[in-house]
Amino acid sequence: MGKSRLQGCIHEEAAKLLEEFGSHKGQPFDPKMFINTHIANIICSMSFGGKFAYTDRRFQGMIRMIDENMK
Repeated sequence: MGKSRLQGCIHEEAAKLLEEFGSHKGQPFDPKMFINTHIANIICSMSFGGKFAYTDRRFQGMIRMIDENMK
């Protein structure tokens, strides 16, 4: 994977993350799951060449399990 492809992936995920933050219209929310999901998708893209849908329940479950293991 080239540097420019990695940068493009990171920029794309950052833009999507900012959209999600903006959708809360200044209201307080916990950004933890959003951040973890976008970081995981960057890692998956680099490792496997593909991403998960953010609404995929299995993907969200994996993120939660990783979070629990880190605690």
